[in-house]
Amino acid sequence: MTSPRQLPALLPGEFEIADDVNELLYRQATTPYWDPNSKQPSSNSFGPASVDHGKPSFSRSSKTTAQDSRDWHNSNGRAESHGVWACTVSEVAESQTRAIDDSAVEGAKGPGHCYVDYRGVDKKDERVIRSFLLAKALARGEISTT
Repeated sequence: MTSPRQLPALLPGEFEIADDVNELLYRQATTPYWDPNSKQPSSNSFGPASVDHGKPSFSRSSKTTAQDSRDWHNSNGRAESHGVWACTVSEVAESQTRAIDDSAVEGAKGPGHCYVDYRGVDKKDERVIRSFLLAKALARGEISTT
């Protein structure tokens, strides 16, 4: 990131996920962020939509499976998931932001819910972070769901 930012306070029940090279954070590749030509997520897929308020939804691999997170999303989300892609907690930390577990907060959206914290990030840095996380996810490949 190019500019420092003040990290917003966490809500009761939220906590920063410890830096982990093994834990995957699953992201649903939904219709609005799906490239039908390449059949993979678009450049916006790992960043927040305006309705996310800087907190795009992910699911923790230590708390759910890729299949369960996709099933929950397709039953409850606003847009169909075309597949599950992932970055690691360490990759989020490397991108100069943090992964926050909010699965214990009332109204959490799905099993093992967490978010990547984009709050207070300017648009330029947001593009850098989401492009970095997308590149890591594309290099890893789609996470298998059956």
